[in-house]
Amino acid sequence: PPRGPAASARVAVNMFPPGATAPGVNTRACIQLLGTTVATPTVSAYATSLSTARSLAAAAAFNNTIYVVGGSNSSNNPLSTVETFDLITGAAGISSAGTAFSQASAAVVTKNNSAKLYVAGVSGSSVTLVAFDGTTWSSPIGTALDGTQRVGAAAFVDSLYLVNGSNVWSYDGTAFTHKNSLLNPHNGAQPVT
Repeated sequence: PPRGPAASARVAVNMFPPGATAPGVNTRACIQLLGTTVATPTVSAYATSLSTARSLAAAAAFNNTIYVVGGSNSSNNPLSTVETFDLITGAAGISSAGTAFSQASAAVVTKNNSAKLYVAGVSGSSVTLVAFDGTTWSSPIGTALDGTQRVGAAAFVDSLYLVNGSNVWSYDGTAFTHKNSLLNPHNGAQPVT
């Protein structure tokens, strides 16, 4: 079947898209590896699958581990689960981000030689942000972003950037700043790169 909006995590020159599809389409539990180190890119299955099929999940590579966070299950219920895949040992794990996201996007921000994994997602009718320092998930951070517009995340320099509809916001670890407006609204279900 055709693939819909998929989260992606980049590791060096390979991309691991967790099996997400468009809302209303079957969720996926697969992870596929897109190898881009050859002239013709190749797609192959990753050794481990997600324990919960989901759509619209966030994915990011952080500390040699792929994190798949939130999204919606096959009954369209938001998920708070975090599935991890260690790229060195191959071990898989499950934990909780503490907040259920029906749609989420993730990015890793490095500031002052310290990296954090940020996940912005739709929780209820609003957009919420959580951060992971490698050990602990933060308490949810409220935003003024519109949950009906979904959200995309990207890291640039030492800030997190969130795209919400036609609005671009930055987050420096303490405050949100409206940066700009886009001519065309972004579909938050698509990764921002």
